[in-house]
Amino acid sequence: MEPNNLPLSNVWKTFFLFTIWQQALRLFNSRLQPVLLLLVCSYFIPNANLNAQVVINEIQPNGTVELKNTGNATVNVAGYWLCDFPAYQQVSSSTLQCGNLMMAPGEILTVDNFNTIDPADGEMGLYTNNSFGSSSGLIDYVEWGSTGHERSVLAVNAGIWTTGDFVPAFSAGQSLEYDGDGNAPSDWAATSSPTICGENTNAVPCTVEGGTITTTDPTSICVDGNPDPIDVTVMGSSGTNGGWIITDDANNILALPAAPPFDLDGAGAGICIIWYIRYEDGLMGKMEGNNLSDLSGCFDLSNGITVIREVPDGGRVTLANGDTTFANCAGNIVFDVTHTTTAPNLSYWYIITDDNDNILAFHNSADGPTLDLSVAPPGVCHIWGWNYRGLPDPVMGDPISTLADDDCEDISDNFITVYREVPDGGRVTLANGDTTFANCAGNIVFDVTHTTTAPNLSYWYIITDDNDNILAFHNSADGPTLDLSVAPPG
Repeated sequence: MEPNNLPLSNVWKTFFLFTIWQQALRLFNSRLQPVLLLLVCSYFIPNANLNAQVVINEIQPNGTVELKNTGNATVNVAGYWLCDFPAYQQVSSSTLQCGNLMMAPGEILTVDNFNTIDPADGEMGLYTNNSFGSSSGLIDYVEWGSTGHERSVLAVNAGIWTTGDFVPAFSAGQSLEYDGDGNAPSDWAATSSPTICGENTNAVPCTVEGGTITTTDPTSICVDGNPDPIDVTVMGSSGTNGGWIITDDANNILALPAAPPFDLDGAGAGICIIWYIRYEDGLMGKMEGNNLSDLSGCFDLSNGITVIREVPDGGRVTLANGDTTFANCAGNIVFDVTHTTTAPNLSYWYIITDDNDNILAFHNSADGPTLDLSVAPPGVCHIWGWNYRGLPDPVMGDPISTLADDDCEDISDNFITVYREVPDGGRVTLANGDTTFANCAGNIVFDVTHTTTAPNLSYWYIITDDNDNILAFHNSADGPTLDLSVAPPG
């Protein structure tokens, strides 16, 4: 029988079916388990730039050490140090064979004058600072030939090495290459064909995709104690493992929820970012309290969805010039308004009421700042601000106080008063009530007063000759005193 026609054994069939079952279960766990999330986030402006992760990539006994930026952002390694106890060498003080101190994502940098490397037995650590006795600055490590070198304990404490592990010794004609897949001795191998300044021949390609995440739910939510679930859909992701990460706007990891929808209302006011991650086994740094820059291994993040959480604030309303009073003739009431609020991402409406604060009309501030009340008859009205999310329109005739009943709404602290008046010249008299004043020419000073049914319109005193031709004028707002002393007899 030809080999291609041989039937599969029962063992292989079982293995095949078991593999399919595993993949189906993993997909179920990564996508279909809802969770209600409660967390605390910071109140700063989001910044999605991530710091990269730099690793030791290849070592040669002739003093050559190769570094690689496996992260997704540029890293300045000028202040980094190499350690082969008791020898230390700062990267910026080394001779660079290739690469730049500002290492771009995926870039390789090689120094070629670290001449203490013994292929038979040694260690190599990479520090971000010169605190060599502390594990806080030790970010990568490998030891070969034997275990228990001087900095081995620090590497174990830093979580980047395991007690008792070591890579077999290599020869003077070889280099020690990293496969990019973890922190075990099996991730290192000696090669007789060094690839200095190039990709390692034993490197495991990282082909995971974080994909794209989207939501149709509002991402500006009201902090009011009521749930605001945000469902998120993933497309185009691939990789063995998947998960969700929620960070603050500085990319500090706040929670690792199982699956959407996410309810962030209980977190208080602030900003959060939702991420999806795909990764292979060996991922490090995925824990609450870490930063996304602490992630290392084969992984890829999706785009982030920023969620803004605000407490409604009606703030303060004014005219465009800052005043809170407007007066004009009825039929010509057009003016611009503005407002302040600490919740600019919630809806903001201008509410028009009568002088008893019963609702007459409303205007969405998103439609522009101009209010036109020209169709309104003579009278007085108030303009309020209303900040809210997802509530029905105001009800005509209801008092303005009804717009502060819900947890997700607030009215302004003040209102603008608008006077719609019919002009009325009224009556003018001297301050004593008389309508005649006489004195010597050159000494004509007297006070006047007036009455009007439109006190909020401008009122001026007009001086004419005895034929009613205008000679001068005086704004009553500048005071009651008229001085005609410069006028000749007449």
